[in-house]
Amino acid sequence: MKAAVYRGVEKIEIDEVEVPSVPDGFVLVDTKVTGICGSDLHRYFGEWEQPKRAPGHEISGVVSEVGDGVENVKVGDRVCTECFSHCGRCRFCEIGLYNLCENRIYLSSHGLAGFCEYSLLPSSSLFKLPETFSFEQGVLVEPLAVSYRAFMRSGSDYKNSVAVIGAGTIGLLCLASAKAAAVPETLVVAKYDHQVKMANKFGADHVFKVSDQDVGESASVITNGLGFDIVIDTIASAKSLQDAIGIARRGGTIVLVGGYTEAIEVDLRQVVNYERKVLGSMCYGITGLHRDFDAAIGLIASGRVDAEAIITHRFQLEDIAEAFQVAADKKSGSIKVLIVQ
Repeated sequence: MKAAVYRGVEKIEIDEVEVPSVPDGFVLVDTKVTGICGSDLHRYFGEWEQPKRAPGHEISGVVSEVGDGVENVKVGDRVCTECFSHCGRCRFCEIGLYNLCENRIYLSSHGLAGFCEYSLLPSSSLFKLPETFSFEQGVLVEPLAVSYRAFMRSGSDYKNSVAVIGAGTIGLLCLASAKAAAVPETLVVAKYDHQVKMANKFGADHVFKVSDQDVGESASVITNGLGFDIVIDTIASAKSLQDAIGIARRGGTIVLVGGYTEAIEVDLRQVVNYERKVLGSMCYGITGLHRDFDAAIGLIASGRVDAEAIITHRFQLEDIAEAFQVAADKKSGSIKVLIVQ
């Protein structure tokens, strides 16, 4: 089968590999659509370790073979997947924090996922798609689940104002999650014109373009000097975190959901002096009584989140080098780039 492989920094190619055998507890999925995630770009740029093959984890497809012991899916099921497996037995799995599993294994560890014709996936990571879903909707369940969890981690209620720093896939879907919860006021901080347009399409009440406005001053004007109740930082830089702290109200909450590539230096005096709370949000797990993936599927199925609106580009698997170039260059107008098979 065809599978993508990394050849070094900003180099990705298609190679021929054997279709893998299916071990106990695993499932072979005929890959239909795979999204290029920010974490894939970190590896593409060499900021994170590159595995031998280039695995994608925003996946939808059809089950073609199941290993021994698999009971939750069968051949022919249409599925999407989380980006890791979990053991279900450790302390964190037992209390519903399976995203912090002591035995967590990422799809990138074995490398045959997403950017290949057949994906080898742990059965514990799979979710069945509703029959009404397209495969493109299915592939967006994963990033929406990330965004939904980040929003829910904030503890927001119907009275809270919410600011989102960053208007890529995760930032826009954080906005969509907030709008689905009917929060009274939303702000998005974007970098590019096409992100501004998309944030407006998703119903943001205010959109700042960082090159045009001082984020702190503009947020102060909007909130009459109080700041936002909730700020979600999807950028993972020193400046974005400093901005997030600066525009949060006294006693407000900052949620970090970006993928950091290095240590950063930030002035935390405003966190201490004004009792602002800073929380991390890691992928997805269980929020309340529901798994975040189930909640994301429900948001798309109900029409409350039009996740497909963020799709800007589609490529065939053999054109993956061009797809990564487009996804990596935001001046191309890209938000969500898909590999469609």
